[in-house]
Amino acid sequence: MSKLKNKLYRHRHIMESLSQQNQPLFVFGMERSGTTLLRLMLTAHPNFCIPPESLFFVNLEPKYGSSQDLSNQIDNFLTDIYGDPRFREWNVDREKLRQNLTAQKPLNYSTAVATVYQTYVQQFDGQAGCWGDKNPWNIYHIDTILKYFPNARLILIIRDLRAIYASLKRNEKKFAKTWKGACIANVVATTQQWQNLFEVIKNYQNDERFHILFYEDLVTNPQEELQGVCNWLGVPFSQSMLEFNQKNAQKKLVPTRELGWHAKTFQPVSSDRIEAWKHELSDSELAVLEILNYKTMLHLGYDCIPKTWQVQRLLKFYADYSQYIYWRLSKANLQRVIGKIREGLASLKTLQLSLTRKLSQNSIQ
Repeated sequence: MSKLKNKLYRHRHIMESLSQQNQPLFVFGMERSGTTLLRLMLTAHPNFCIPPESLFFVNLEPKYGSSQDLSNQIDNFLTDIYGDPRFREWNVDREKLRQNLTAQKPLNYSTAVATVYQTYVQQFDGQAGCWGDKNPWNIYHIDTILKYFPNARLILIIRDLRAIYASLKRNEKKFAKTWKGACIANVVATTQQWQNLFEVIKNYQNDERFHILFYEDLVTNPQEELQGVCNWLGVPFSQSMLEFNQKNAQKKLVPTRELGWHAKTFQPVSSDRIEAWKHELSDSELAVLEILNYKTMLHLGYDCIPKTWQVQRLLKFYADYSQYIYWRLSKANLQRVIGKIREGLASLKTLQLSLTRKLSQNSIQ
């Protein structure tokens, strides 16, 4: 697909297989880039078990990360973990988790986190030998992951930025209800995530713990791509990985609240959505996505429209975005005006009370 991709393939084949012992698997990428699909494919393999998303690991790190032994803080740790609504969706038996945590001596933060995941594995897939974590937001926490799990393996899945945005726009109701100017602002936010992703690629592409996978390749040639992942992980390929949708239906691996935007996870893998973005994005959206990310998209092997066409689209984007900025500023100004009016009314009321008191005092005298 690109020079970078060819380099990654060469690097993949010369790497030594990594032992599964004490080497959890972290899956990440931008939202709507295929992280859930990859998680389900890996979980369908007999060796791996990856629960739904939860950020308890990075969210609780500031509170517990520096402690050498959490043995006296287990109750607090459990309270904090079960305070995360996403973690509660795992349905991990609290008493069993308490027992497993108590059995660890010493119980530092990395051991505590690993014990949480291992308890999930014991409860839902006892045959799996390796636990994993899937979260798009891991892209911002790689340093934290490697600090506590230096032998971890990280898989980044990349998808065409335009397809990612189209999927977000299609699946998130807020996009449909938002005025077009705000929708343009979401293009900018998605672009910022893409730039962060590209920085991760530059920083870690030669790290043997790091593996890059392209969504388009995964859905077009799933067996070949999954075989490559298995070779990198040092485990045999399993045909069950291609039947992930069956295990998802049987085990209900996707939380109920996510079924609305993950309905296709109950179907076999398909490549029919690869270029759906071409019919779903406006000229303005395409303009900013392609212009701001032109070099990075080409570097990763994604074709962009000719620059002569981009000028026209940029003008349309500028017009829409200018309206959005004006709308935001107008709204902010209106709020300031309302605030001033409220302050004035409060001052007037105070003055009125003061005058009333003085009149009362004068009448008494």
